[in-house]
Amino acid sequence: MSKYNIRCEKYSDSFIVMKGSDTIKFKDTFKEFGGSWSPHLKCGEGWLFLYSDKLFHKLQKFLELIEIQTPSEKDSSINNNDDSPPAIEKYTDKSFIVIGGTRPYKDKIKELGGTWNAKLRDGKKAWVFPETKRKDVQEWIDKEFQDDSIVDIDIDKEDNSSYKKRLL
Repeated sequence: MSKYNIRCEKYSDSFIVMKGSDTIKFKDTFKEFGGSWSPHLKCGEGWLFLYSDKLFHKLQKFLELIEIQTPSEKDSSINNNDDSPPAIEKYTDKSFIVIGGTRPYKDKIKELGGTWNAKLRDGKKAWVFPETKRKDVQEWIDKEFQDDSIVDIDIDKEDNSSYKKRLL
């Protein structure tokens, strides 16, 4: 049995179509491949791509790869009830997500502009923010979850790295 409901088919001499209920999970990937969403195809709705043999084989290979990949526990479902502090993770070029133990802070996260989404790609569940809110969210996380046992120490090295040292 297939893990995802996605099919890749030749639509015409000029187009390839990717269709199925799970295509939304791979929206960004399909855009990177040059696809565009069309809700009005003869076969229903789906992603249209300009036809080339090379792209058709790439899309078929992509479907094979997503079927055999086993997502890690962290990737398959982010538990917003855990005890870890909220953390920022890049999601797309225009957005980021906040993962971790967010449930007690949901009102503050909403106030900061976050939107809960339980159907992100790769089965993730997290708070989604536009990239323009990153500074505000990072400041809140830094202030709210400041660990007094962490001290920033700048070490003058060639790469000018900042190191953190835990005091025992």
